[in-house]
This record gives sequence, C-alpha cells and structure tokens, in this order.
Amino acid sequence: MKLNKIMLTNIASYEGTHEFDFTISDPERNIILIGGQNGAGKTSLFKAIQLALYGPLYFNYQGVHHAYLLKIREFINNRTFTQEHVEASIEINFDIAEGREVNVYNIKRSWTFIDQKMNESVVIHKNGHELNKDEVNFFENYIQTVLPPRLFEFFFFDGEEIASFFLSSRSNTYIKDALLTLCDFDTFEYIRKYSKNYVQRNQNDDALEEVQKAYDHHLNLISSVKNEIYDIEKNLESIIEELEDVTRIKSNLEHSFKNAGGLSFEEKAALNEALKYQEEIRVKESYKQRVFFDELLPFILVKDGIAQIKEQLEKEAEVEQYNLIKSKLNSDFITSILKKELLKSTTFESRLEKEAAEELSVSLCHQIHEQLKPPFSLDYFTPIHDVSKEQKTAIEQFINKMESFNPQTILESVEIKNKAQQIISEINSKLRNSMPEEDVEKYIQELNRINEQQIKLNEQRLIKATELESKQNDLNNLLKEKEHLYETLKSNAQNKNIYEITSALSNMLNAFIMDVSQHKFNDLKTEFLTMFKKIIRKENFVDDLEINDQFDILLYRKKIYSLNELRHLLKNVGLKEFKKHLGHNSMEILMKKFSITKENQLEDALDQALFNEELDLFEKVNIKQFSKGEKQIYILSLYWAMIKISSHEIPFIIDTPYSRIDTEHRDNISTLFFPKISHQVIILSTDEEINKHYYSKLKPFIAKEYLLDYDKVNNKTYVRNKYFFEVTP
Repeated sequence: MKLNKIMLTNIASYEGTHEFDFTISDPERNIILIGGQNGAGKTSLFKAIQLALYGPLYFNYQGVHHAYLLKIREFINNRTFTQEHVEASIEINFDIAEGREVNVYNIKRSWTFIDQKMNESVVIHKNGHELNKDEVNFFENYIQTVLPPRLFEFFFFDGEEIASFFLSSRSNTYIKDALLTLCDFDTFEYIRKYSKNYVQRNQNDDALEEVQKAYDHHLNLISSVKNEIYDIEKNLESIIEELEDVTRIKSNLEHSFKNAGGLSFEEKAALNEALKYQEEIRVKESYKQRVFFDELLPFILVKDGIAQIKEQLEKEAEVEQYNLIKSKLNSDFITSILKKELLKSTTFESRLEKEAAEELSVSLCHQIHEQLKPPFSLDYFTPIHDVSKEQKTAIEQFINKMESFNPQTILESVEIKNKAQQIISEINSKLRNSMPEEDVEKYIQELNRINEQQIKLNEQRLIKATELESKQNDLNNLLKEKEHLYETLKSNAQNKNIYEITSALSNMLNAFIMDVSQHKFNDLKTEFLTMFKKIIRKENFVDDLEINDQFDILLYRKKIYSLNELRHLLKNVGLKEFKKHLGHNSMEILMKKFSITKENQLEDALDQALFNEELDLFEKVNIKQFSKGEKQIYILSLYWAMIKISSHEIPFIIDTPYSRIDTEHRDNISTLFFPKISHQVIILSTDEEINKHYYSKLKPFIAKEYLLDYDKVNNKTYVRNKYFFEVTP
C-alpha cells in the first residue's frame, strides 16, 4: 500500500479543507515530514487515516450507529456547526498492488447534519470507477485482509504508546498476527483458528466418553434384564406346568371319587338340603289333600243338597228380617207419629178428624208391610235351621269355599306330592349308597392337600406374572433410552469424524505455519540483529533471538558458563526454567557436547562430567529491564526485520519518533533506519525531536514536508508546505 493523498474537511482543528500530498516520485526520497507543535493536529491526522480506511471498525464498532456517530461528532471541527450547512469529510487516496497491477482507490467518508441528525455517506472509487453498494461491502472486507486494523496499529508507530502496546501481555499475539499477515500466512492461520474454534466449540471428548459409557452400561443392563426375563418366563412355565399337573390330579381324584359314589360334604349337605325341601313339599301337599278329603269331599258329594240349604238359609233370613220390621213398624207406631205431627198444625187438625188419622195409619202400615214382604209365600214356608247370625255366616263361607273349589288343584297336588316323593326316594338312595365316611375323609384330606398346592401355585404364578410384566416395562424403557443414546452416539460419531478431520487440519496447519515460519524466523533474526547492532551502541547487548511456538520473542546474549554453574543452575531452577534461561541454541550445544538425545538426560550428564570446563552459551536478556530508549530501539529493529522479510509494502508512519531515544542513538536512526525502513515513511514530529541537526540528516531523504501551524486564538490549524525551518544538508 502507498498513500497518495489525504484531504480533511472540518476535521478536528482542521477548519475548512486541507490536503496532504504523500506521493513519492523519487524512491530515494521516501520520507514525508510533517512538523507541528503539540496540539497542532498531528495525532488527528494520524486518526483520520485510520477512520477513512476502516470507518466504524476503527472504534471497534461493527456498523454505523448512535455510539459511533457520537465519536464522529466529537471529531468534527466545532466551528463547522455555526455554518448553515454542516459538512465534514475525510478523503484518502492510495495505491494497492494486486498481482501485477497497481490499482488506485479513493475513499471519501462524509458527514452531514439534517434536522439535528447526523448522516454518514461513503463513496469509494477504484481506478476512477465508483463502486456500487455490493462492491463497497466487498471492499470494506477486502481492505481488512490487505491491512488489518490491528496491523495498522502495529505499523503506525506512536513513539509515546508503542512500548506499552508492544510489551504488553498480548504482545506475542500482535507479533504473530503481524508476522503471519506480512508473510502471507494469515490465510492458513484463519483456517487454523476456525478449525480450532470449531474443535473447541463442538467437541467434548469427556461428554462423548460419558455417552459411550452410558450406552455400554445400558447394553449391559438390557442383557441383564433379558436374562432375568428369561429366568422368570422359565420359572413361570414350570409353575404353569406344575399347576396343570395338580389340576389334572385333582380332576382325576374327583372323577374317581364320583365313580366310587363319593359325596363331598358340600354335595351331601346339598342333598340333605334338597331332601328337606322335598319333604316339606310332600307334607304340605299331604295336608292339603287330607283337608280336602276330610272337609270338602263329603259336601261336594251332596252338592245339590247344599244349594237347597243355602236357599233355605237365605229365605229364613228374609222372613226374619220381615217379621222384625213388621213388628216394629205397626199401625200404633205410625198413628202415634201422625198424631204428634197433627198437633203441630191447627189448620190440619180442623180439617181431619182423629178417626181419619187412625185409618190412614192402618193403611200406611199395610202398604209398607206389603212392600217389604218376601217374594215367596209365607203360608207354606217353615224355618228349619234356627241358626245364629255367626253360624249362618260360617255356613255361607263354607258353601262359598266349596262352590269355588277347583278339582284340578287336588289333581296337581297329587302330582306334586308324587314327584317330591320320587325325589326323596332318589336322594335317600344316593345317601344310602354313598362312600363310607372314612373313605370320604381320606378323599377330603387329599383334595385339601391338592387345593392348597393349587392355591400356592396360583399365587406363585401371579407373583411371577407381575414380576415379568415389571421387567418387561423396565426392558422397554431401557430399549428406548438405548435408542436415544445410540442416536446421540451416531450424531457424535459423525461430529467426531468432522472433529478429527478439523483437528487434524488444525494441527497440520499449526505445524505447517511453524515450519514455514521457521525460515522467516531465521530471516527475521538476521535482520533484527543486523539493525539492532547498528543502532545500539552497547557491545554484546543482544546476540541471539528466538521465537517460540507461542510467538514470544526471546533475546539472548553470549555468556561463558562453567559446568559447575550449569549444574547448580539446573538443580536450582529445574529443567523448564533452565531451558528458558539458556535458550534453544544453548540446549543444542549442551546435548551435542554430552552426546545425549533427550533433555532430561542433561542432569546426569552434568553430574558425570569429570572436569569443570567452560562453555560458550547464551543467557536470556530480560527486555523489561531495558531502558525506555533501549525498548524503542528494540521495537524499531523488530519493525525493520518484519518489513524486510514481508512481501507487503506498507507505509511506515511514526509520531514522536525520538520521544524515548537519547541523542546518542538518534543519528543512527535518522541515517540508518528511516531512509530504508519502508518505501513510504511519514514522520510526525515537533521541532524539538527533529531539530535542525536531525532535520539536516533526514533532508536528503525527504520527498515532501508540511508544517501544521496552529492558531491558538482561533483554534484553527493551517497547513504550510514547509517544515519549521530550512537547513542545508
């Protein structure tokens, strides 16, 4: 990448529009020098480049939203808001080598205010052609692969901040990202990271093992339950067979008993009960027949005479009733009544005479008697029974009974009695011919024994049937759970295949990256040591550099050790710290010295050494003990090495370049470092850092120079096409 131009409109202290031309026409003049006092706008220019390239991602936002726009609001020049139309923008033009072509890109991010609402627009041109929306989205992803934001921070050097950034606990991650990106290994690293994340996210060997254990456990349980079911079924079959045998024996016993005339107590009781019942029927019917013969039969034989008796009794009753009325209702009785009534009426008494009243009573009495007279002649009727009323009623009831008697009933009674008598005879015959009591007792005892055995077997059958049902339910549940575990295992097996492939790919890529990186590490080591030794003035300060598999950079200097010192060091700190202290190269020297192939053999080798000879080895240099200036020289040298081994062209931007560098080393950096570090070096400096002396050192390599002239009164930056001063190189 090469920056061609940046144009700021109403950004920070840059009121109005200001343009910086960064084009370099002479490869020997690679430096763009921008001077400015503190607060003049150097850092704002630095931030504007990043904001133009990455937009919201510069603030670690994934898109344009309220928080992002608030950050932009703070970045816009305050005086802009006093204008009728608020507009601010950053436009950056740059080249990117893509294959054999060099394409020119132009990005313009603009912000406007409409109805107190900020709006952002992004217009990108490629070789003068404006990209559509989809092409813009593609480019925003593409630029992150060409120059990732983290790499941008890495190579846009801020002398005040870079030390803490570079020496932090995550410095190895920054170095790794930078190295892999610069060496075009980042694609492999992305695949490796994705594979590793997939493995970590999707695979859990412990969980898979637990599922496998659970599945195996269920298989054992199912086998065990099936065996239990088999045993129960066999036991149940045996019980059923035994029960069938007992039932058959019982049936044979009962059959033999019957054939032998045996009667069980129940049967005998039933027969006795039936005998009693039939006897009652016989007695009842016998009584009914005896009553008939004793009471009704004689009268039935004289049925006609009985009818005459009944008629005679009725006539006697009528005559008796007539005579009674006649005696009570006579002429004297009626006459007395008429007289009593006549005395109540004087009119009537005046019209009728007493004799007429007596005649009337006699007439009335006669008429009444004639009306009540029985319909047969009393002259020829003679009462013969002279019975009382109760006797008459009893005779009439008997006669009614006799008249209503149905002869068929006595015939049916005879038939019922005969049938009962026949049943009684048969029962008595059975009872007489039944088995003797002692034999019955034996039969009953045997039958009871069989019954008890039958009950016991039935209970056992029921228990086993219930147990079998329970075990079958257990088996069904286990089979369902086993099926579920099987599906889980099958799914995990598929995932495991993917995991194994992904894991193998991750490991392979990791090994591949370390393998191909090793060559780059050696080149980086050479470039680093070359530049570091050129800049640093101390002798024997750093003699070796190693990068471990965690991308930690370790520095070593040469040191002579006696074998006794090595022996004590190993025993005091252990093998792991011993290796860190001496470094990889020292370990190789020692193993070769003692002809051992394993590092853990070193202690025995040192103990067995006969002479306390001295060896040229290395000792670890603690970077944290460097002075601030030494740290910055170390970082600059590392930058140098990375850029030299990379296949990328990246502009090197440095703010406050000498902030921690003492005057002893500034000349070397000015003459050896900046003119060669990159094809494009943009230096932001005060006149104290790059003063006339260092300016004269850099002057032969400067392509363009600017001065940020800050007007404190108007709070406004002016851009001049010059540095603070002019010198003659």
